[in-house]
Amino acid sequence: MGAVGDYAFEISGIPFFAQLGILFNSHGTRWSGPSSPFYPYRPAIGEETRITIYSLQLPINLQYRLEVSQDWTFVFQLGPVMDFALFGREVTQGDGIRHDHIPMTFGRGDDQTRRFGIGAAAGAGIQVRDLQLVIGYNFGLRSAANIGANPTRPHGLTITATYFFLWNALFHR
Repeated sequence: MGAVGDYAFEISGIPFFAQLGILFNSHGTRWSGPSSPFYPYRPAIGEETRITIYSLQLPINLQYRLEVSQDWTFVFQLGPVMDFALFGREVTQGDGIRHDHIPMTFGRGDDQTRRFGIGAAAGAGIQVRDLQLVIGYNFGLRSAANIGANPTRPHGLTITATYFFLWNALFHR
């Protein structure tokens, strides 16, 4: 959920768009299994831990739009994504007992989650009149946390729906 804006420009006569946005995002992970000295943060046998982080995401996409007809356009996009974690939640559940651990600890230590992340995003989709639907993938370039000796980088499939309120009024074809 958020706001997105476009800026149209040309490179060698080919039209491109810079799409800038600010989005409220939630992402997370879950794992289960026995604890071990190499992974001290894993739950015990029969337990499952889920972590959800809520953040502001700032995507900067370079878009190319290939018009098929007056109403249909194919969309291709690529660009960096910055992520700023606002708050998070960790829930461990096992043997019918649920333990909420709020708030999450953000910082630079091995047992903490980093607040700032950066990544790359790519996607493709369609635009029908004022509605744009894009399926993409975000690839985390910075470790979000270190669990034992293993860095964890956020990766994820994204599905976005964007409605352009003023598209036809300002950029009528």
